[in-house]
Amino acid sequence: MRCKVNGYNKFYAQLICEVMPYQKPKNALGRGVIGIDAGSSIIARVGRKKMHLDRLCKELTEEEAEKHRLQRKLNRSHRTNRERAEATEEGQGVPQDPGPSCRNMAQIERPPQEPHRQDG
Repeated sequence: MRCKVNGYNKFYAQLICEVMPYQKPKNALGRGVIGIDAGSSIIARVGRKKMHLDRLCKELTEEEAEKHRLQRKLNRSHRTNRERAEATEEGQGVPQDPGPSCRNMAQIERPPQEPHRQDG
């Protein structure tokens, strides 16, 4: 088979034999009927003896929670700065709240990013 990649021709060959492929004993197929229910966030597998629930894209939910925490922290920072500016305009003076440290500001002020998904 010929495939053009980045302007170059790449050739691939596939060997087909009339025998069963080797399968490791730990991956041997069982017998019986199982049911699979694929939802939007959880996939369920049910057999005669066992039932499994697996969460899809577990890594993305952890990243979403971290993103949500950082956004809340940034919103609190913006509210504090807005209150200080309003108090200064009204002539009340600046409250003595030190606000977040410089070390935290670099983490807070990053724009939110979309979660990275891995194809595969």
